[in-house]
Amino acid sequence: MLIGFFDDTDLVVDDEDNLPDIFVLGGYFIRQDLLALFQARISEVKRKYGLLPHAPIKWNLKDDSIRKFYRPEFWLNPDEPDRLIKIAFDIRHDLLALLAEFNAIVIVSARYDIAREEVLQSQYSLWAFENLIQRVGLMAQALETQNAEASSTMLVIDWPPTGVGKSLFDIYMGGYNFGRGLTTGQDYYSGHLRQYRFYESITHGSTLHSGPLQIADLTVGCAKDFLAWAIKGTSSTKIKGLFDMIMPCFYRAPDTGKINGFGFKVAKNDVDIDAKIAEYIAL
Repeated sequence: MLIGFFDDTDLVVDDEDNLPDIFVLGGYFIRQDLLALFQARISEVKRKYGLLPHAPIKWNLKDDSIRKFYRPEFWLNPDEPDRLIKIAFDIRHDLLALLAEFNAIVIVSARYDIAREEVLQSQYSLWAFENLIQRVGLMAQALETQNAEASSTMLVIDWPPTGVGKSLFDIYMGGYNFGRGLTTGQDYYSGHLRQYRFYESITHGSTLHSGPLQIADLTVGCAKDFLAWAIKGTSSTKIKGLFDMIMPCFYRAPDTGKINGFGFKVAKNDVDIDAKIAEYIAL
């Protein structure tokens, strides 16, 4: 059985306003029977850098939520986030290295607000999620999980953004039972997810309280900044040596090895992920 951990973020690429233009949802799958060991390895890495196992790590260490979490009543030092910023590359690197160590399969889905319509940001998050589970369906089809002896795939997603509510459950219901997009009306190339022995519902968790979700946060945060470099032309300094930990783990097309459209999908934008990765490697 595979278990997936996913988180979301957004990105401003157009300078006309400060509203996000790209909505990103991403994370990874590992074998569920390795989950206990995976969690233990996350704790080991944290202890290596002087953290307690329950101390959260996020891509954005200046995030207000993480600073509020580090407080004495949670057995944490309020000054710790400032120290973490100084060692951010090293601890991120070692945590992201666990993806390859556990043969994780990384999938990232993004939706570009190309239309500039007055659409709620939560709607773009739903579209990104729809694209994500379509990619997951293709992965399950290639892995032939319908032949698994037990339920094969389960998704754990960070608590949804404001305005999303229980809508992710509804979208998943459409994919699970009918293989059809609730928001797009499109049929999944993989067919319905039920045939691949998926768990019948997604489940939500809290990144601040979950080591595996924190790895998902690092993964999607790094992918977001890769897109900032690829589309907006920002410096690659922030991701250099870190996106490298993710690249080998992306899900690829079984016949061509392509990442674009499979392990990394940007809807409503013609960026060629494979070409940009090749360009990044050459830096």
